[in-house]
Amino acid sequence: MKEKKMTAVELKRKAMQASRLAYQQAKKNQELKAVERI
Repeated sequence: MKEKKMTAVELKRKAMQASRLAYQQAKKNQELKAVERI
């Protein structure tokens, strides 16, 4: 049971990191698009 809880926490951490990376990448893409428009 403890191991399952640990993996669940790790999965949550990984999901948060993945969403953060995706957010940063989306921000960079938006900035690049804004630069291209000018």
